[in-house]
Amino acid sequence: MKTVKSVLLVVLVLLVFIFTIQNIETLSASSSFRLGLYILDLTTGALPLYGILLISFFAGLLISGMLGWAHRHRLRAQCKGLRSILEKKEQELNSLRNLPVLETQEEERPTETASSA
Repeated sequence: MKTVKSVLLVVLVLLVFIFTIQNIETLSASSSFRLGLYILDLTTGALPLYGILLISFFAGLLISGMLGWAHRHRLRAQCKGLRSILEKKEQELNSLRNLPVLETQEEERPTETASSA
């Protein structure tokens, strides 16, 4: 499985490289963006398209990493709680195993018959 992942990664890198080489002029074209809000008006400087793509990629990587970290943190807390419950249940089970076994059946006693003559 490790080799399959490695081969797929190499193929992906080659495809990105080929795409970049074939579209170098388009990716080098400059663009600027304007964000017009009621209280704020922002305009970026002229950025090449590859810069915008890289900024977008790393922003998505950062956001998804933070979301993944938060999810992982919640799962760790849940695992910690479940482990403590498991330890309590194991202690309870061990204490129940160590209880002495009591006979619940009473010994049968011979019935006294009154034979009076």
